[in-house]
Amino acid sequence: MNNQPSPYNGNANVPFIAKPPTVPQPRECLFVILTFALCLLTVNVFWLGPLPRLGIPLLLLIAIALFFLYAGRPLAQYNRSGLLLLAASVANALPFVLNANTALYPIRLLLVQLLAAIGITLAVSPSAGGLATPTDAAHAGGEAIRRTFTNVNKPVRVFFGLKIKGTVAKVLTGLLIAVPVVIVVVVLLSSADTAFGKAIVGIFGSLAKWNSDRVPTVIFALLLTFPLFSFLYSNRHADSLNPLQWQEKRTPQSDGVIVLTIIALLCLLYAFFAAFQMTYLFANRPPVGFSYSDYARRGFFELTAVTAINVVLLLSAIVSIRPDGRGYKLLKLLGSAMLALTLVILASAVYRMVLYVQAGGFTLLRFLVFWGELVMLLTLVMTAIKLWRPRVHIFRALTGLWLGGFLLLNLCNIDARIADINVALHNSGHLPNIDLEYMSTLSIDAVPALQRLPASDQCGDAIRSIQLHEKEQRVSLWDWHF
Repeated sequence: MNNQPSPYNGNANVPFIAKPPTVPQPRECLFVILTFALCLLTVNVFWLGPLPRLGIPLLLLIAIALFFLYAGRPLAQYNRSGLLLLAASVANALPFVLNANTALYPIRLLLVQLLAAIGITLAVSPSAGGLATPTDAAHAGGEAIRRTFTNVNKPVRVFFGLKIKGTVAKVLTGLLIAVPVVIVVVVLLSSADTAFGKAIVGIFGSLAKWNSDRVPTVIFALLLTFPLFSFLYSNRHADSLNPLQWQEKRTPQSDGVIVLTIIALLCLLYAFFAAFQMTYLFANRPPVGFSYSDYARRGFFELTAVTAINVVLLLSAIVSIRPDGRGYKLLKLLGSAMLALTLVILASAVYRMVLYVQAGGFTLLRFLVFWGELVMLLTLVMTAIKLWRPRVHIFRALTGLWLGGFLLLNLCNIDARIADINVALHNSGHLPNIDLEYMSTLSIDAVPALQRLPASDQCGDAIRSIQLHEKEQRVSLWDWHF
């Protein structure tokens, strides 16, 4: 008979927390020290001056390697979904090395850390399955946060509980006794020899200066060590502390009369809107009282928001209506009509943004808009597949689409692409007035494209401004200070 405690103590929502081992091993002490070294490295990279491009991927790889060394499991025992998320985290960190664009740094940093934390939490839970629903993702994220603070006092308990014996204990005792003796002897020798005394004063003066510069860094790294080691320890002992498990929860399903009524009403509204697009926008014939440029170059973001609302509404309807009921057959018809009309709305939004670009060229925001529209189009395709094949796990597919889309966005070197397109449009005569003031705010990756412009003082000033900014921001790997 299995005497192991149930991981849920009879309550599906309250996880069982086993008492951690009371006798810490020297191996735990070693990994506490390694965790502190990682935190010290992290604080130095982020705190001291500009951020090296290699810093973030390097730190991430060191952290993941530290986790695998600490966990000490065969690779076959890890959850495949967790390993895939860790791979996605590393992949999204690579653009820090490959290009100099800093516009997406905060989002990329947050995503890399989030994927790594959830990936490790899933990796040590083979019975958890994958992220089939948003609820599963929220559960895994919440568990990652909980494990960060559950054993936050563990580093202290590890060192205070460590039993040191034999030669090591004697050496440490000798060092403790030697400290006051060395202090007394140094004072006497300094009094006996003036040159020696000055040398000692110089050494301690340098140490005092080092302390004023580096002690706050060490203290901050020490504070970070507690939650990070708590996360590592909790995941290493996940089987006994809190195994990540969840049961599939089905969304309550109905005949869908309410949601079908909403979709039907919106379809009528979108059909009326589509008629206006065909009559005025796509036919290049503005309404009375508007110029075509004023009419066309507005409403883009509103139309994008409408597209997102439609996707959410359709996915909610798909999971809330019984696939074997009469309501689902009607949903297929109305949903298909809504998807077709949504494509018209999406085309209208893209067409308006094309007119923006023709007038003022590409900017970061407009580049992101086109990327967002492409992702939205693929999301509509997946929504259509889910509509006609309701058993497809849409959340996993959408998660892969969004993560892959964001990775491609970062790998494409946004600043270089913006500069390439704007310069090409300008040189071909489609963009008479190129915005060199905006171009001067891009990263060093935009310089090769700018050099293809006709020589002018403004162009030279833009290139010099970019190069100066890059020189101020770049820091060599060897310039890190510890």
